[in-house]
Amino acid sequence: MIVVTLLAAVAAGKPARLDGATHPAAFTRAAATFGAVVKARDLGMSAKGRPLR
Repeated sequence: MIVVTLLAAVAAGKPARLDGATHPAAFTRAAATFGAVVKARDLGMSAKGRPLR
């Protein structure tokens, strides 16, 4: 689970940085994505909002 959440955070932060966002803005986007993925996993949902089986 940690690997998936870290990959999601990098996938959100890297494009933000490439678009010219500052480091703090990119870290904020990455942290928000990391938190959303962790919360979704804790609620038993997939990334698409469907329940996990």
